[in-house]
Amino acid sequence: MEFVKNYKDQMTLRHSFNNLATSTFGIQFEEWYEKGYWNERYIPYSFVVKNKVIANVSVNVLTLLIDGQEKKAVQLGTVMKDENYRNKGLSRMLLQKVIDDYDEQVDLYYLFANRTVLEFYPKFGFNRKKEHLFSKNLPSTQHNNSIRKLHLETDIDVLRDFSKNRKPVSQKFSTLHTEGINFFHFLHVFSNDLYYDESNESILIYQLIDGDVHLFDCLSKKVVNLDKQIQTLSSLGGKVYLHFTPDHPENYEVHPIDSIDDVLFVKTKFSLEFPAYFKHPITSQA
Repeated sequence: MEFVKNYKDQMTLRHSFNNLATSTFGIQFEEWYEKGYWNERYIPYSFVVKNKVIANVSVNVLTLLIDGQEKKAVQLGTVMKDENYRNKGLSRMLLQKVIDDYDEQVDLYYLFANRTVLEFYPKFGFNRKKEHLFSKNLPSTQHNNSIRKLHLETDIDVLRDFSKNRKPVSQKFSTLHTEGINFFHFLHVFSNDLYYDESNESILIYQLIDGDVHLFDCLSKKVVNLDKQIQTLSSLGGKVYLHFTPDHPENYEVHPIDSIDDVLFVKTKFSLEFPAYFKHPITSQA
């Protein structure tokens, strides 16, 4: 068994990594790689047997913006093992290798865990953080707007420009340096939910669910004015639900997220206060 990392340009190992990701999560990274969005901020840490990836923990290097303060972070993701190599402590060893590499460089580590591993990460000093959604009624007055649907085939340059040059969606809690992971979501999660709002010069990612608007992200090259964005959506539904943190959570209804399949765990090197109510932006979640 060999330890390898940061091998995205080695085709044999990358394809093996992809095969394990497909069998474990039903996801595939090849298109993301071929289009150039798998950048140096996403780094697999893997154990390999005869050029076959049999265990992995991936590093996503980014910055959290918390109450206006930048915090260097590693978001862990794509934690997976070949079924023939389970219960051998491989994830534990890979996680320790990540910590050894980054402990002098970052302020915190975090990840989203499912119900099968909720007892594992506290052993490494990770603590569970409660997330919330934010909602408010949409204005009853109709606003003229010019929202058009974006298509990856024809609008890729627009998406690239806004993702690279976007302003933080919130000073309260948001992520920076996430162009690569944003594009994974554009390609594989929200490819049919991308819209350009000409009136506000922004890209909106939203879905209509049971008569309400679920707004997953707002990409703008200028400071985001959420009130104006919400007015733009007024004709689409009864309420808007934000899947990210607004600058003024007190102006919204707050809804605890009770899912045990995407539980946020955080490990900090020093005392670090999170907002009482926050939601990690879903488009930068690994």
